[in-house]
Amino acid sequence: MRAVACGALLVLWGCTGGMAEEPVVTSSSSRELAGAFYSVGYGLAAQLEELDLTEEELAHVLRGFSDGARKARPEFDLTTERVRIAGLLRSRQEVRADRERAKVETEKALGLAVLDKAVEEGAERVESGLVFQELVPGTGDSPAGSDRVKVSYRGTLLDGTEFDSSEKRGGPLEYPLYASIRCWQDGLRRMKVGGRARLLCPSELGYGDRGRPPMIPGGAVLVFEVELLDVLKPQSH
Repeated sequence: MRAVACGALLVLWGCTGGMAEEPVVTSSSSRELAGAFYSVGYGLAAQLEELDLTEEELAHVLRGFSDGARKARPEFDLTTERVRIAGLLRSRQEVRADRERAKVETEKALGLAVLDKAVEEGAERVESGLVFQELVPGTGDSPAGSDRVKVSYRGTLLDGTEFDSSEKRGGPLEYPLYASIRCWQDGLRRMKVGGRARLLCPSELGYGDRGRPPMIPGGAVLVFEVELLDVLKPQSH
């Protein structure tokens, strides 16, 4: 990401050329072309995301881009500024990384409090850290790691935001148990066919410090309500 962002910034600052007071629109412009060129600009902006530009800084970037695109004489010594760009990018990335780490730690602390409260209210914390709450006991088989399972489920964050469900996917999901996140592997092994359970998954058993943006933040506890519909044993050959 650093190389991409730095490269994009060098492109914006490294061109030479002139600045027009008004955008140039040629007779060949069309709605389709406008969308294409708009997408170019939007893509460049995404590459500069790590700089966390203020409105004032963005105005400077746009002025440099406009001058470069129109081959105006640059206002600054571009060779000197390339050195400044590298240092600026490093410092902004460090600030951004510190901010993201702080958010993850806050999310984890909030999650730990919720997990502890659930245990106090009668849920079971297993060795891996999963907090397991049986809602409806099952009477059938329990799955092994090599089995396929058929489940209905709903996944939410602690604030109730739904990020996934079997209903959204068109109905019950069938998949090899070993292919799921660790939380599901540990939780479903404790269930029997016909049973329903709530799985409270610390981030270490889910998607870790990275999360799955934009729906699941880093460090998030995941809450799943799962119904185990069937266990399909692997076929022997």
